[in-house]
Amino acid sequence: MLALVAFALVLTVALRDTGARERDARAATAQARTSLEQLLSYSWQTLDQQSAANAQLLTGSFRGEYAQTMARTIAPAAQKDEVTVRARSYEAGVMGQTPDTVTVQVFLDQAKTAKGEDQPSVDQNRVIATMKRVDGRWLIEKLSAY
Repeated sequence: MLALVAFALVLTVALRDTGARERDARAATAQARTSLEQLLSYSWQTLDQQSAANAQLLTGSFRGEYAQTMARTIAPAAQKDEVTVRARSYEAGVMGQTPDTVTVQVFLDQAKTAKGEDQPSVDQNRVIATMKRVDGRWLIEKLSAY
C-alpha cells in the first residue's frame, strides 16, 4: 500500500512538472519572438530611446554587449545612412530547456531601408536566443545569429 501511495505521489509531481515545463516553454518562446522583433528593429531617428527600452529585455553580460554594439557599430552606421530596420518573426521553436532557461530558435525577416533606397531590402535570419527567467520575466541572456 505504501509503495502505491509513493508511486502516485511521484506520478503527480512528474505530471505537474511537465505542465510547468510546457507553460514555461510557451511563455519563453512568445517572449523571445516579441523581444527579438523589438531588439532587432531600429530607426536612426530614435536609437537612444530604443537602446534604453531594449536594455530592459536583456540580462547578464549580454546587456553590456548589446549597449557596446549599438553605440560603436550600429548607431554610427544607422545615423550616417539614415537606416530603419523592421524585424518580424514568422516561426519559433524550443531547442532546449532547464527550469529557468529556455533556448529558442527564431526565424525572422528584417526589412531595411536607407537614404537613397527606393525599396527595402529584406534579410532572412535565424537567431538563437537563450531566455532566462529573472524575477518572473523571460529576458534574453544570450543571442547568436547564423
